[in-house]
Amino acid sequence: MIGRKKLLLLLLAITVLLSIATGYLQILEFRSDSLNTLPADVLWKKTYGGSGDNRVYCMVNFGGGGFLIAGSSTSVVPGRTVGLLVRISSDGDLVWNQTYVTQSGCELRKIVSLDNGFLIVGNIFLSADKITGWILRIDASGNELWNRTLGGIGINKLFTAVVGFDGYILAGLTYPNGSVSSNAWIIKTDFQGNIMWNNTYGSSQESGFHSILAVENEGFVVAGYTASASGGDNDFWLVKINNDGAVLWNKSYGGTKRDVAYDLTKAKDGYVLVGETFSLGEGDADSLVVKTDFSGNLVWEQAYGGNNFDHSSTVIQSTDEGYIIAGTTFSYGAGNRDFWVFKINDKGEVQWSLTQGDSDYEEAYAVLQVSQTSYVIAGWKGLGVGHYDFYVIKINVDHQYPAVKTIVYVAIIAVAISACALSATFWFYRKK
Repeated sequence: MIGRKKLLLLLLAITVLLSIATGYLQILEFRSDSLNTLPADVLWKKTYGGSGDNRVYCMVNFGGGGFLIAGSSTSVVPGRTVGLLVRISSDGDLVWNQTYVTQSGCELRKIVSLDNGFLIVGNIFLSADKITGWILRIDASGNELWNRTLGGIGINKLFTAVVGFDGYILAGLTYPNGSVSSNAWIIKTDFQGNIMWNNTYGSSQESGFHSILAVENEGFVVAGYTASASGGDNDFWLVKINNDGAVLWNKSYGGTKRDVAYDLTKAKDGYVLVGETFSLGEGDADSLVVKTDFSGNLVWEQAYGGNNFDHSSTVIQSTDEGYIIAGTTFSYGAGNRDFWVFKINDKGEVQWSLTQGDSDYEEAYAVLQVSQTSYVIAGWKGLGVGHYDFYVIKINVDHQYPAVKTIVYVAIIAVAISACALSATFWFYRKK
């Protein structure tokens, strides 16, 4: 009889342990779907630049290891902004840098990897605040092979490009005929930079493109923003065009306030757009992520952020078919502008969220995955009034995966339950 009582007590203990385990796993599940932002585990961090204003806009992998980073700099030529291209090793060490100088100033906004070099997309600053698009073809050492200016009078900005089967497709915005509102702009060139066609998209109100993807045998999808169809501010905008620039379909997403998409990536069953929203979320601005199917129909949309200004600049698909999103946060981290990178699964559930920064200002504009649990993030870091440097970090996220925590905890509970069960059996047969 005594053995049975002890057995009942042990079974009760097992029940309590199971209840605790279940509750803990529910907490883990909740945390994996919410924004529990922590400091990043930084493996290395490097700055590049000079005494002036040096800003990163893009980064790509460099064949054979390392990374290529592009942006602008006022440290090279006094009083002038030049294009700055930096190659670094896989450990962040400087390998070489190249500058590209125009008479009135320029910037580099996008690097497109080619089989034997790179296409660089940028802009030239003209007099009286006028801007024209600019592309450069360079070899693997950064030497210029040719360059072309694209656009007419006024303001014509290029932000992105992609390789088509018979040329380059470049996207941005233009202010036609002295208009105070921009139109989204796409221009196609051949592989020597000669214009094949030049189109604008959008209404008489604000619109622009920031990111473009090639769709195999089906043309291109382009993301940006356009005036809200409901009469509000700008909305996320996704447009599909064919190889001749004709619109196949276009869809918009967002609310009644300003919503702007800055980047786009392909999902296994559609597209994912990221940017900033003033319509959704709870802060001054939040990161907005929108997933669509291949026809542009909304699958889900989700705002992420805190009480202050937060936004996303770029997105990549991770090796496990989730998404890595990088940008800037005022809500988390050191409380100023900090690097912010977070991972979501295909349902939009947050798996981890990290920041990197200090009392200076940091803004992230590019992210690359270099292993299952490590990433390189590039942007710029403020070091005083008028002084910004290229800023690149490598982070480790191995300890951030909730699934790993769950497995470990379940293993501990399983051992505890097994021990209790063995003890119960021992007591039962001893007293029988």
